[in-house]
Amino acid sequence: MNFLALAQRGSFEAGLQGPGPSAVESQVNMNQHFIDWTRQAWIDIQRARDWSFMKKKAVFNTVIGDNEYTLGDINVTDFRRWLDLKGKQKIGETAADESPLTWYTFEEFESIYGVGTPSATRPTIVTWSDDNLITFNTLPDKVYSVTLPYIKAPQVFENSADEPTGLDEDLHMIIVWKVLESYALFDQAPDVIARYQSHYPQMFTNMRERYLPKTRIVPSALA
Repeated sequence: MNFLALAQRGSFEAGLQGPGPSAVESQVNMNQHFIDWTRQAWIDIQRARDWSFMKKKAVFNTVIGDNEYTLGDINVTDFRRWLDLKGKQKIGETAADESPLTWYTFEEFESIYGVGTPSATRPTIVTWSDDNLITFNTLPDKVYSVTLPYIKAPQVFENSADEPTGLDEDLHMIIVWKVLESYALFDQAPDVIARYQSHYPQMFTNMRERYLPKTRIVPSALA
């Protein structure tokens, strides 16, 4: 379902009379609420977990002698936050030459490398500050390809035809059930909150099973 269809379905599932919003622009009263709730529901769902469809990789080339890079420098425009996944940050002259970059917190990095002039060699450690300035422990002596995983910013519905990116169609209704929560709280409607509670948690579980890493259970050693 697209943005408009989701808002209309939310209005229907809430038990309101009429077809619901006729567009996503220039609506009034309850129809505008359903447009706003639908937009916010999808943002909230995307932010709820580190879903696999929200993960991306920044791949960029270093500049010889430059160990600091902004998001603009590496052409990342949909950034939300970095992923500090051990072994997933990589560097190499070629794919065959690739090796892991060790990630340090900014505080750890500054305590070790924050004083003096870095040497000119292949970087082995990376960090980023609160304002997302990427810094390597050395000044790259060659052009290296770097891969840094990150979580992208939530998709924000704007146009009627916008569909939830990355979410399988059979799970689109989770947005509708999330909308019902907002309506129920707004209108103090216990019957609607009951519908939300009977549908949303199970669909959220389905999302976790589909878009989060499987939990590996390691058997304990026998005494």
